[in-house]
Amino acid sequence: MENKVGAMQLPMQPEDRTESLRISLPPDYNGKTLTIAQSTPGLENSEKPGYFEEKAFLCPVTLFCGYSYESSIVAESFQTAYPATAFAVLAGATLFLFVYQAWHEKLDPAFLCLALFLILLALQQLFSASFVNRYFPFFSQDPVYFLDGSEWMRYLTAIPLLWFLTIRAQGLRRFFCIAAVLQMALAAAWTLAQLHILFPILGGYERWNLLLLLASIGLCLAEWRRGNPFFTQFCKGILGAAGCSIMALAVVLLWNDRRQEIFQWMGSYWPSSRLLFNWVRILLLAASLWAVAVEYVAGRVRRGNEVLALRLQGKIARENYEAIQKQARQTAVMRHDISKHLGTVRALLSDGKQEKAMEYINQVTQQAAQLQAVISSGNYMIDTILNSRLSGAEEQGVQIRIRRAAVPQKLALSDTDLCSLLLNAVDNAIRAAANPSAAQHWLELDLHIKGHFGYISFTNSWAPDEKQPARAEGHGYGLSIMERIAENAGGIMEVTRGKDRFQVVFLIPLADPPSPAAGE
Repeated sequence: MENKVGAMQLPMQPEDRTESLRISLPPDYNGKTLTIAQSTPGLENSEKPGYFEEKAFLCPVTLFCGYSYESSIVAESFQTAYPATAFAVLAGATLFLFVYQAWHEKLDPAFLCLALFLILLALQQLFSASFVNRYFPFFSQDPVYFLDGSEWMRYLTAIPLLWFLTIRAQGLRRFFCIAAVLQMALAAAWTLAQLHILFPILGGYERWNLLLLLASIGLCLAEWRRGNPFFTQFCKGILGAAGCSIMALAVVLLWNDRRQEIFQWMGSYWPSSRLLFNWVRILLLAASLWAVAVEYVAGRVRRGNEVLALRLQGKIARENYEAIQKQARQTAVMRHDISKHLGTVRALLSDGKQEKAMEYINQVTQQAAQLQAVISSGNYMIDTILNSRLSGAEEQGVQIRIRRAAVPQKLALSDTDLCSLLLNAVDNAIRAAANPSAAQHWLELDLHIKGHFGYISFTNSWAPDEKQPARAEGHGYGLSIMERIAENAGGIMEVTRGKDRFQVVFLIPLADPPSPAAGE
């Protein structure tokens, strides 16, 4: 045969040969038919002299194309590199947040656990490739003689994930810790069993692995019910990721012509727990990243608000200091002149000029009334906030009346919320009282303890039929926001609108309620 590739004599009997034999095709093989035949030399039949009998043996035949093989290696490399790179990038970002928080704020080991979880996911993707045993012979997918690296990473990934949840837990932390320790024991038992160091004492390692993750999800839901803010976002992330994955699967099955193949592929995995474990693990990953992102952004916003509140408190303290200085100077002048005033009144009365004396007394009384009102309630924040605004109110022609001023040093409100509440209330009251359309211009403050609450009242004159001036930038958030602040503290807000007056009353719980005999 002219196109015969070759015939060869095997050095041993075909049935004893185990290694494969590779034959290269000629360069012009394209378009030709390849016929493969093998047999043993004929042996003379003892029963039929002169008759030679040949035996044929079947053997597997594999055709290799160099270009196709290289293409498959390249395709598998990219299929492995894409998810591995994505996990590695997320791990790097998480490590950056860990270092950033450790340097600027506080050490948070939860970020380190999450980064380790992502690194192990990247390693699992690498070890799942068919060519990994060429670079790491110890990590092969042959579980008889070597350790399956992909399976090993699958058991290890759940350990840092469970420790991450343990750090974020509060009331149920010990149960998360037990789940993490059990996962570590399960991974160690599986590893020793694969290395033939320990006889497999547990059957169905995959099922135990899946049960631990499902138990951790149940603990997460319990933490959500207990009001843990992190697990509130975490469980929402799980539900959102589960819904998106189910919708994506439904879309693929409805608008894909290869749905039958997809069903067959899912059916091949469904009897085992591996597919469900991988799905649950991806849900936990998505929920963890979502909860961490929301927690980080909320923390940055909260710290930004705290910085703004501190700056505002500093500004208010300076204004309060200036107002107190002004009032002190006015009081010192009045105290210095009081003897002169008394002497003048005595002289007028001695001369029998009662009318002149009364007129002089009225003038002195008007000067005393013009002294700036100063709040001294016993609560530093309340005094600072209100006094910073009273001088501006008097400059706008608003008369200040202080009915009572006695509140405890601490209310059930943070300084930030108290500042926002009082500033909005007093600014709105001053703005309404200073309105030129109002018949009178006054503001009355009443602060005292009422039962287990701090009673804070702002009553001001107003013109209900006139449109109030537009709210200036940075002033107030409206009655609804003040009501929300009061309700979040466990208090209430009451609003009363009269013909010529407007009143806002806040009842804020005391941080240290008095005894039943105390209070009003």
